Amino acid sequence: MGYRIMRKSIILGSIIILLFLCGGCQLNKENGTEKGALHVIHNYMEETLEATCTDYGSRKTYCSTCGYILEDVRTESAYGHFIEEVWFGEEPSCTNGGYRNLVCARCGFLDTTASGSVAPLAHQVTDAVLQTGDCSTFTVIRHSCIRCGEQIGVDTCYKEDDKHNWITDEYGTYCSRCLKAK
Repeated sequence: MGYRIMRKSIILGSIIILLFLCGGCQLNKENGTEKGALHVIHNYMEETLEATCTDYGSRKTYCSTCGYILEDVRTESAYGHFIEEVWFGEEPSCTNGGYRNLVCARCGFLDTTASGSVAPLAHQVTDAVLQTGDCSTFTVIRHSCIRCGEQIGVDTCYKEDDKHNWITDEYGTYCSRCLKAK
């Protein structure tokens, strides 16, 4: 009977020891140890990774001896890229093109699909009347670019008929086009 109790104690003790051993672990080759080696207790480490433009942030708890992962939790979503224009040389103007890259301000990612040469922007012309004409004088119009300020040209415009069209009514005699009185 004493032999049975002793045998049961040895078996029970062996089971308890095996429960404390990391029997399911296989050591990583990365840390230079052999696979299948047993160790008594996991040596847990915690690693926190901050979120980046493309990867989520996480917190991982793992055994530094065998690599067993106890917990791997996502803590925050990836940010996504923050794209900015970066010009090489000067930015494009009305008459000169430019070359741009679209780059993430956080991580330096280069968006090659939208980077490249940019054509000149062309003038954005507006007209300013310098002199208003009537039936006997002409109108002077200046054309200039509102983007760069360059003067594109000056036009003089005559009326279709440069003569007065005199009419007389109860108000007197005057030109029906320019309202000049006679």
